[in-house]
Amino acid sequence: MRLSLIAILLTVASFSPTCHGQTLNSKVATFLAGKVGVRIGGGECAHAASEALRSSGAEFTNTDLGADSPAAGDYVWGTLVKSISIVNGKWTDSNPASKLLPGDIMQYRNTKFVYPTSTATSGQHTSVVATVNTAGSATFVYQQNFNGIRTLRKDSIDLTKLVSGYLRIYRPKTRINRTGQTKFSLTNNRTSNQSITLLVGTSNLGSFSLTSANTLASYQTRWVTLTGTTLPVTLRLSSGASVAVVNAGGYEIYTTSTGVAAIRKLTP
Repeated sequence: MRLSLIAILLTVASFSPTCHGQTLNSKVATFLAGKVGVRIGGGECAHAASEALRSSGAEFTNTDLGADSPAAGDYVWGTLVKSISIVNGKWTDSNPASKLLPGDIMQYRNTKFVYPTSTATSGQHTSVVATVNTAGSATFVYQQNFNGIRTLRKDSIDLTKLVSGYLRIYRPKTRINRTGQTKFSLTNNRTSNQSITLLVGTSNLGSFSLTSANTLASYQTRWVTLTGTTLPVTLRLSSGASVAVVNAGGYEIYTTSTGVAAIRKLTP
């Protein structure tokens, strides 16, 4: 699940688009290909998608991606490509002419897939297309927090085997970097809850908390928008460790070799 989180929003300023040579889709797929077997964020299915989008230059905060649609819990991940659903007992593709691409993000709701030797069900789930066939249908997906496994895996899928529910498929959107805005993600990889203070220069903008590693709220996406200042945005732990934040950076709280809480920027 994705946790909706709002940082301190002071003023919304002007914006300018970011350009990319390589496609966002290929960047998303490449990022996840290198993370198979690794827990991303707090291990929730949506955390993998959020981090792939952040790392790839796409919009990754829910305030920029938009409100859940069509119902609460149906996360929006970019531009809607199509929906696959069962309508009046019939398998339906809302846009059959549109082919999927690796890096597209799939949001599931109450789905059931029936295969010759297995059944896969999801009340609410997120995965990312890994490969497609010549018809442009997904054949493998990247996903985590599926069947109790909270590390990223690459699994086969056949959308034609859907027998109930629906899934909506999104294409990543190029990130808009607004003047004065700093967006970031933060993961707590310590076994205890952590409190983080948000600073602009020496001014305290407030604090927030992350739960222990490998839990829903151990990962957050946040943003701060400021005008009239170039002072740095800093994250500071109760241990005194701190890090200056850059826009679209990803950060983790970890334990040093001496057992102390510290914070660092992730690569990428």
